[in-house]
Amino acid sequence: MAKRKRSKRVKKQTTDAASSNGSSITVEDYSDSKYKEYGTYVLEERAIPCMQDGLKPVQRRILWSMFDRGIRPKGNYKKCAAIVGDTMARFHPHGDSSIYDALVHLVNPAPMISSPNGAHPFSPIDPQGNFGAPPRRHHPAAAPRYTEARLSKLGMVHFECADVARMEPNYNGEHQEPVILPSRLPLLLLLGSSGVAVGASTEIPRHGLKQVLATVKYLIKHPEASLKQLVRRMGGPDYGHSLLISDKDDVLEMYREGKGTVRFMCSHHIERGKERHELVVTSFAPGFNVNPFFSLCEDLEDEKKIIAYNNETDAEGPRISILFRDPTVIEERVLPALQSFKAYQWNVLDKDRKSARFMRVDLRSYLHGWLDYRRKIERRMLVLERRRTKEQLARETAKLAAAQNAAVIGRIMGDKKLDYDSKVQAIIRKVRLTWAGKKRTLTVEQVEYLLDQKIRSMDSLNEEKQRKAIKVLVKTLKRIRHDLQNIDGVILGHLERIGKDFKKLIASWTPTQLLYDPPDLELPDGDTAAGFWHSTPKGFIRAYAVLPERRGKWPEGLLVQAHDHLSVIEDSGEVYGVRSVFLAHGRSDFNNVVGLVSGRDEKLLVMDDTGSVGFIEHPPKSSNATAMRMVEGHPLVGAWGVRASDTIYVFGSGSAWAQVAGDEIAAKRPNCKGRKLLPRIRTAPKLLVVPKKGCIIANGQGKVDPEEVTRAMKLFAAGPRNYIVTTRNEKMICNARRAASYAKSDGLLACYVLR
Repeated sequence: MAKRKRSKRVKKQTTDAASSNGSSITVEDYSDSKYKEYGTYVLEERAIPCMQDGLKPVQRRILWSMFDRGIRPKGNYKKCAAIVGDTMARFHPHGDSSIYDALVHLVNPAPMISSPNGAHPFSPIDPQGNFGAPPRRHHPAAAPRYTEARLSKLGMVHFECADVARMEPNYNGEHQEPVILPSRLPLLLLLGSSGVAVGASTEIPRHGLKQVLATVKYLIKHPEASLKQLVRRMGGPDYGHSLLISDKDDVLEMYREGKGTVRFMCSHHIERGKERHELVVTSFAPGFNVNPFFSLCEDLEDEKKIIAYNNETDAEGPRISILFRDPTVIEERVLPALQSFKAYQWNVLDKDRKSARFMRVDLRSYLHGWLDYRRKIERRMLVLERRRTKEQLARETAKLAAAQNAAVIGRIMGDKKLDYDSKVQAIIRKVRLTWAGKKRTLTVEQVEYLLDQKIRSMDSLNEEKQRKAIKVLVKTLKRIRHDLQNIDGVILGHLERIGKDFKKLIASWTPTQLLYDPPDLELPDGDTAAGFWHSTPKGFIRAYAVLPERRGKWPEGLLVQAHDHLSVIEDSGEVYGVRSVFLAHGRSDFNNVVGLVSGRDEKLLVMDDTGSVGFIEHPPKSSNATAMRMVEGHPLVGAWGVRASDTIYVFGSGSAWAQVAGDEIAAKRPNCKGRKLLPRIRTAPKLLVVPKKGCIIANGQGKVDPEEVTRAMKLFAAGPRNYIVTTRNEKMICNARRAASYAKSDGLLACYVLR
């Protein structure tokens, strides 16, 4: 027999590895069996959260250990080292560092959110000490011997149904722990989750308590609600303070498929100064890595692209200030670095079965699954409450019978000749309960309850008081009977109660702003953001805060705001759309620029050196458009922004001139060869665009006869205006009177009036 037993033991061992007698299994079979066991363990016990309570095993065990030890809101704080040690000893026999990391994550699941004690407002744990938020360089949570914690008031909501939780033995069978924590809130949406398992990972976004309550209540009232209706109430992932800049379709796709990528951005604003400005970052987006951003700021400071940067982050919240002069650097290099991406996969475990099931859920299927589980739990709670109420009713009716028959019960209890069982039977025979006009006998359990009471407590019984207590219990049973027929109403009532109880907490929360698009660089109105832009024939563009009173070669001029959309026109007829903020300190990627036009003008008018005029819709629909098909050897000589109400004058040599309305030119089709307003003129004429209010914009090549300029000046009201006058290939700023004197003495190459 002994030999037979040894042979069986050896045969069993051959499934794990090669035995001493030479039998073996394939490497694939061995790795498959072992890897399957390991993968199953990691999925169920480590990385993937439960769909019903949104918790991983270590998180559930930490919370249960705190609840079981009485570390609750009304009690004292306990050292985190004690909490970690108790959790490790009784429920989670793994490393203390991993347990403490899980506790810190429960305190603040989104470390970019800060508060005076480092806790997230919706955290189930109320901490005390340094838990490492908000993120800073080399600023982790303090050691567990220095930090303390207890369950928060919101955390106690998750244990209201603990009496009906399905329990299982711990790892050594000495204690019981819940398989699922039957919380009355969908913790998976409230706290989110993140984990990496064997061949699978999960990343589920956090949401605000107000949005979660609104979405669940809407689904209870409208079980057939569509995904769009649910997303409309949920809004999007909510990490607090930051900006969500993904498109609405991307957010909807993430909720529909249970996976997707969402873009975020750190909250920021511009504080404008006279000579330098300050970009202030006031919150960190989810997934934002601070250290690479600081490295970028250091590089920009070394390159003298920014003046300086300073990390002012403290316990009150994140704050990074960047001093700069050039908005182009902020727009092109700093703001993109403030963006972050989060790739989501809604992988969960359904543990409300005999064996757990791994599944991917979307928002709608998750909420339906969670509500199905809540219905089971609420039914169990009502059944338990009914049983306890009936037991209490039996005790209260026994007390009423004792109050009605005090003398009889006293004689029986004082009779020393009767044993215990005889006393029970005597009370059942002789004592009658009078209730609702009927007389009832007591049960054995009721009599035993009375016999266990002290005589002094029996003497203090009051019949009227007992009747009131019984009426309350009867009403409770009627309410339970009604609630069992309306489980959804019970769930809805609890959600509304939670919303009222934590109204102040919800109001204190600053949600993520749902922009669905990257924000523009915000600059205050009415300041020096308006500038004077000009270009050389090589296309170099530079900005000036005010119009300079000096001479210089300035072929083009335009007054714009820092965020205007401009059109840059080359002599080849190509039109490029740009934003003025990108031209702040120069761009030289254009060739032979003949004009800059503000995006506020309706049409773009161009003219070549033969006097042919063309136009295009403005701003152009594409960033690279063609204003007019050019005749070879005849480049453009100017470009203007016109409106339908403008009047255009063309002056040729001598007394030849023409007048045309802006809406008449606008009626022609774009991208044509052009229209000659003075067909007999071979040389380039001078063109003046006269807005309705009477400002002048003139352009041309070659000298203009002074009489022609004087004639043009008479079309407009006299008065001091800033004209840009070209004389002897030089330009200057002067008023109308000085411009007229230069026109008489030297002639003009071009004349402008700023709109």
